[in-house]
Amino acid sequence: CGNRRIQLLTFAGKFVRSILPSSPRHLCVVGSEIVVSNFSEDSLGVYSVDGEFVRAFGVDGEIGRPSYLCAMEGNIYASYTRHH
Repeated sequence: CGNRRIQLLTFAGKFVRSILPSSPRHLCVVGSEIVVSNFSEDSLGVYSVDGEFVRAFGVDGEIGRPSYLCAMEGNIYASYTRHH
């Protein structure tokens, strides 16, 4: 349930566009890319600031329900909630 989208707004609050991952939980901006944790797909989706899908990490389930994200020094840190 829910609207399952990420909306890009201007600082004045004007709607610009939506990014539509399947089940977004959290996001972080890394350079010119937006990294989104896709909770139900056990993966991280990477999108351009224009909302275009670029690539995914963890599509084989090695991330396990990614939740919170942080980017630092060229790395992406993701917390996860399912143990393997």
